[in-house]
Amino acid sequence: MSTAAALARWLVALEVIGWGLYPYLYLATPGLRDRGLTVAKPFALLLFAYPAWLLTSLGPPLFITPVLLGAFVVLAALGWVLASRAAPSRHSIPEGAATHGPDGPPRDGGAGGDSLPAFLRASWPYVLAAEVLFVAAFLGYAWLRSYNPEILGTEKPMEIGFLSAATRGATMPPPDPWLSGYTINYYYLGYVIVAAVAKVTGIVSSVAFNLGLATLFAATLSGGTGVTANLLARAGAKQRPLPRLRTLGAGLLGGYLLVLAGNMYAARDILEHGRQAIDAWWWGGLGWNASRVVIDTGFPARFFGANAPPSPTINEFPSFSFILGDLHAHVLALPFTLLALALALDAWFAPPLAPPRPPMLGGAGSGDAGASSRSPLPGGISRLKHLGSPRGWGAGGGVARLLLAAFAIGSLYALNSWDLPTYAVIYLFALALPEFFRGRVGARRWVAGAIFVALAVLLFVPYYLHFTSLVGGQPFDLPEPWRSIPLVSSLSQMLGIVIWSKTPPDQFFTVYLLPYVVGLLFLAWFWRRVGGGKGGWTVPALVVLGLALGATLLQMPVLFLAGLLVALTLAILSRAAARDADIFAAVLIGSAFALVLVTEVFFIHDIFGNRMNTVFKVYYQAWTLLAVGCGYALARTIFNWRQAPAERLWRVPAAGAAALLLLASVAYPLASSWARTNHLQGQSGLDGLAYVKTALPNEYAGIEWVRTHVPAGTVVAEAPGCSYGELNGVPHDRVSAFAGVSTPIGWAGHEEQWRGGAPDLLAQIAPRQADVNTLYSTTDVAQAEQILDRYHIQYVYVGVFERSGYSAGGIGADCKAGPPYPAAGLAKFDTMMTRVFSQGNVTIYERR
Repeated sequence: MSTAAALARWLVALEVIGWGLYPYLYLATPGLRDRGLTVAKPFALLLFAYPAWLLTSLGPPLFITPVLLGAFVVLAALGWVLASRAAPSRHSIPEGAATHGPDGPPRDGGAGGDSLPAFLRASWPYVLAAEVLFVAAFLGYAWLRSYNPEILGTEKPMEIGFLSAATRGATMPPPDPWLSGYTINYYYLGYVIVAAVAKVTGIVSSVAFNLGLATLFAATLSGGTGVTANLLARAGAKQRPLPRLRTLGAGLLGGYLLVLAGNMYAARDILEHGRQAIDAWWWGGLGWNASRVVIDTGFPARFFGANAPPSPTINEFPSFSFILGDLHAHVLALPFTLLALALALDAWFAPPLAPPRPPMLGGAGSGDAGASSRSPLPGGISRLKHLGSPRGWGAGGGVARLLLAAFAIGSLYALNSWDLPTYAVIYLFALALPEFFRGRVGARRWVAGAIFVALAVLLFVPYYLHFTSLVGGQPFDLPEPWRSIPLVSSLSQMLGIVIWSKTPPDQFFTVYLLPYVVGLLFLAWFWRRVGGGKGGWTVPALVVLGLALGATLLQMPVLFLAGLLVALTLAILSRAAARDADIFAAVLIGSAFALVLVTEVFFIHDIFGNRMNTVFKVYYQAWTLLAVGCGYALARTIFNWRQAPAERLWRVPAAGAAALLLLASVAYPLASSWARTNHLQGQSGLDGLAYVKTALPNEYAGIEWVRTHVPAGTVVAEAPGCSYGELNGVPHDRVSAFAGVSTPIGWAGHEEQWRGGAPDLLAQIAPRQADVNTLYSTTDVAQAEQILDRYHIQYVYVGVFERSGYSAGGIGADCKAGPPYPAAGLAKFDTMMTRVFSQGNVTIYERR
């Protein structure tokens, strides 16, 4: 299949699935101006894959194209019937009715009812622009990816292994390609979603890998833009019931900050080294190094040994992720985290289970029965008008909306489990935060929260039943009496305490300078608007002094830097408890820096025993929250000149600083893309396996034969490899990774990570390596037959790795996992098995 044909087929599938299942999101998001339109693709893809995933997880192998398509047709038909027949609600405004706010000028009328067709007719410019944005982003990324589509390096072999197993297989969880007889123990739902599209389009996994990346890029850019635009649509006194192109255009600030902007590393590197920095090798220059800014040092000798070297953490961000091209769990989850934010925003403006208020024509209404019609904020900056915001599902709509929110946010555990706590808490805060600060969370809020939590778990029970947590390690060396307290001791196995040097200011600002400056300016502006200085400056001064003193005593600069913004956010919330767009943005900014601050004190125990992965996952979440919050802040305040003349004075320097930092953030995507694509040379399509045809053509033919002729999940023996190993551009354990089959043991280092919570499986890794090595090296046919039987091996693959080993060069040349094997040991397969493929130095044997 040509690249153009694959692109067209995949894009048509995305559009059909997206529009087919969008009605459910439309009905469930009355609090969003665009009714979830800009996050519809990830929602629809999740709903598309879910029925087949659920049925298959319960037993029968039904993750197949007919089941996927059958469930889609039924769901799409039902959804469009419901959305087309929706009746106008009390929140709607009759078509053509004019509303007058406190400022006098008339606003637009409603959409003429609650039906989806009426909404689309009334909002067609916005709908068209949102679709153009998605398609352009999809095609643009696919074009860039075509310069380096190779599935090679970092953890891409692991990722294509998971995707191949899900694409070719029909069982759930998919079989583990590198531990035959067992299923994947990882956050695999994202691979299942990409595999579902691959199945219905008939596109092989090595092409679907790159098309999946293009889909994630487009959905992330659209989602970041859309969530920011929905926030902006609720800002200020003048609001309109329909989404507008103007807010979508302003929302691009959020989309840019999320998926395109880089941190300050590239700009600093270019200023210091000029053209040399731009022309540097991607892996040794700013391309890779921008993701390894935060370096941990000063490890205590009693824990880490004497003279422990500095340890880089991972401060990855989306622009780096997409240029690198890893289809990893945190990237697969990214559009779905934006869907979670959109649903939290919807709950913020139109809380489920809250009794609806009648529309207030000519006044300021609130969608929450517990909130007053006027905000306590001065200037009327939080007046909310639910013009054209229908209840969606009528009287039972609250429960249905909670069900959909629980479905979308609950999926995050199976997509990237680190994301679930953060976004679930944000959603729960959206339900009850204003009432909490007023000291009266009503029964409806508690019921809504309980329903949400219960459904989020119940809808993905099959995943919980099959998954063994990767978290856990040696307990922290606690002093007495803490060591003797069972709960504290158990908790120390999951949570570690950072007892080494903290993040210095230069590293912190290299990562967060742009959002920090924007966030500080926005929160300071907001603090002033809520009358922050009227109560005197004694308390604020004491807070600043306390943070400075604590940061100095603990030698933790981030305590002061991030703590200042967290304190500002809490102070704002204590004064302004209404449901306002400015407050939601402030919560996003404050929450992001609170997350960053947590990584200075705690880390999650894993196999590495340090905070590398904690910084990685938490910083990624913080980047997402800051992109939306600061994108809103830029458009709402700093770049908004329609304010009182007195406020324009501070905006001149603020806008100048923000523009300069935005310019600096462009350096990374431009310079990094230039280096990663070899200066835009050598465009080669989207098949991530095609490069093997050039590097090792016999290996390519052998892998293709297995992919074509060997059923999914079949056990194929190949030489055990080492994590990240490769030779001539071909990764270790290449057959199981690319062909959707399983091998007795693959990358042992990664299996040790995935099986860290299952000691019995962890103990199998070394014996499996020994058995496979014996299988290839022994001349005793009976002994070889016993190993074939033990692991249910049907095919034996003999190629360049099995014959020559890994010492010929490349990454992992020092791998001692097994090969090369003696010629006599390889020759025995001709006496005990049948040759089914032979080309050059690659031979495949089948059991008789």
